[in-house]
Parts: sequence; C-alpha cells; structure tokens
Amino acid sequence: MTSKPGQGTSSADLIFAVYEPVVSYSAPAPWKLSGATGGKLFMLAPRWDAASYLANSTDGGNPDRKGAASFSYITALTLSAKQGAEEQAEAAHIRQAFLVGP
Repeated sequence: MTSKPGQGTSSADLIFAVYEPVVSYSAPAPWKLSGATGGKLFMLAPRWDAASYLANSTDGGNPDRKGAASFSYITALTLSAKQGAEEQAEAAHIRQAFLVGP
C-alpha cells in the first residue's frame, strides 16, 4: 500500500488504516496437518506519518518517500534525559534517533 504525501490529516500528515492478513498453510510431504490450516491472523493498525520531527520529513528530494510508516501499537516508556536519571543515556539515544534517523 502506498500513500502520497498530503493525503493525511493534521500538520503531521497522519493516515491510519486497518490491515488483517488472511493466510493458509500446508505441510510438505510426507507430513500432514490436522485442524485449521489458515485463517485471519490478527488485526494490524498501520500509520503513516510525515511529522516535522521525523528525519525524512523533508523527503530528501523525493516527495513519494516523505515520512515514515509504523504500526499503531504503542508501549509507553517513562524516560528522563535529566542529569542523574537512570535512563538518561537511553532517553538521549532515542532523541538522537528521532533527530538524525537512519
């Protein structure tokens, strides 16, 4: 699935979707399977984001590659970059990743 920049909402150019893959599988000979051999796996909620804090928010000269995609499952982390905080190095590393990118 491809999404062109400018189709989302808000200044972050957000697009949300739902993806639920359906699969089937079989065992190679001589093995045999019993029971269900496929079905819906689970629902994924992808998100496309072109927010200004992303490293490629300016598209690097290719507007079709602007922004990033992720799945909308969020695990909250409480981090602090304050001097003396246990997770100071981790917080600084995450901040740097958002600023610089890959």
